[in-house]
Parts: sequence; structure tokens; C-alpha cells
Amino acid sequence: MRKKLRLGQRGAFLLVVGFIQIVLGWSTYVTEPETLRAYAIAGEIGPGVVGLVQIGLGAVACVNAFWPPGKDRWGFSFAIPAPVFWATDAVISSAFGFVPWELAVRSAAFWAGYAVLILLGSGMQGIKE
Repeated sequence: MRKKLRLGQRGAFLLVVGFIQIVLGWSTYVTEPETLRAYAIAGEIGPGVVGLVQIGLGAVACVNAFWPPGKDRWGFSFAIPAPVFWATDAVISSAFGFVPWELAVRSAAFWAGYAVLILLGSGMQGIKE
């Protein structure tokens, strides 16, 4: 007999994070290419590729949200790269003069904080039954 896939605390958190990744990826995908020229790496790769990769990462996170705690670790592993990429890209963009450092620091702090939030969420134990 197969176990039912249930959505616990960790799963709900991962589902929300995955959905946010999909929305942010879509917004990156449909943006004008000139918009991302301010970012060194994303501007070179192009918004289409960056957006599709972020959508794919978010989709994997959403699917893994329904797996039991412990087996959902791949979902958290796939949720981390996008915010780390954007934080790193903001720092690199500032270092090469693509954006002012004030903007880069705020952007990097936001994305790094989002990545830390995901890491904290991956450590949730959930409700013991």
C-alpha cells in the first residue's frame, strides 16, 4: 500500500518558495532584454535562459513539497541556486561598474536574505504525529 503524499509545514514552505521562484522566473523571462543589461551575468546569458532555469528550479521545488520530510531535501536544494545567483550577480555587477554599489548592496542583501530564509526553512522539523 502506498503512502499518501501530504503537505506538512516544510512542504507548505517549500511550495510557497517554489511558487515564488516560478513567478520571479516568469517575470525575468518576459522582461525586455535591455532591462537585465544592468546585471553582468544575467545580461550576458539573457533573460530567456535565466527565466526558464528559474522556472524549472521552482517547479522541482513545488513537486518536492509533497514528499515526506527528509526526502524533500532535493526541493530545498533546487530552491537555493536562484537567490544565490542573483545575490552573486549583484555583487559582480557592482564590481565591474554595471550598477552603483548602493543598489548592488541592497539587491545582494535581499537575495542573500531570501537564500538564508530558505536554508532556515529546510531545517524545520515539522509537527510530530
